[in-house]
Formats: sequence, structure tokens, C-alpha cells
Amino acid sequence: MADLKTAEQQIEGWFEHPLGFKFKIKTASNRAYRMAAAEICSKHRGVPAGELLISERPAFQEALIRHLLSDWSDIEVDGHPMPFSVEKAIEILLDPHYEALFDFIDSKAVSMAQASADFDEESEKN
Repeated sequence: MADLKTAEQQIEGWFEHPLGFKFKIKTASNRAYRMAAAEICSKHRGVPAGELLISERPAFQEALIRHLLSDWSDIEVDGHPMPFSVEKAIEILLDPHYEALFDFIDSKAVSMAQASADFDEESEKN
């Protein structure tokens, strides 16, 4: 039998944006991402969470891209497919013009984490 906590770290899926772009996204409960986010937070002890999320938004965004976005498809430049790389993803998704794409990825990662937490909670009740 697979270890559920280990399996949870592997949760990822392909999600299609309404404009046709596809992103392979891992759950926001991914250990590597949580550790990166905790490291950002540890540098700013005592700062209210709301202020921290605003002041360190680029750092949190980069951590999310590095740890939760693992591929994409149907993204083209001048009619040619753009291969996925973390560096290219950071360059594009940190551009304010593409904030909606970043928010789409973020929302899918959080939705997967919430679904997993809901499943765990329901399993504990039974």
C-alpha cells in the first residue's frame, strides 16, 4: 500500500486555461513549496500576514512557479511552441501583464490542496 503522505506530495494534474493554455500543476500542499514559503516567512517574523503577502509577493510567486508548475503546453511565440523551463515560466508569469495566468495556476494548486485536506478530514470521520 502506498504511503498517503508521500502520495499527496505527488499530486499534480493538467489544467486548461480558458484561453487554451495547459499547465501541469502540483498541489499547494507540496512539501518543497511549503518549505520555500516558510523560509520566506521566517525572514520577516512579526510582520502581519497580509503585509507579508503584499511585500513579498514576487518571492512567493517565484517559489510557487519553481515548486508547483512542472510543465505547460499550447503556449506559442510567433507561431512556434515555447518549451517549458522554470526560468522562462518565472520570466513570463512574474510580468504584471500575465498576472491572470499566474492567478489561474495558483488557484488550481490551492484547489488541489483543499480537496486533499477535505478528503483527509472526511476519512478521519469514517
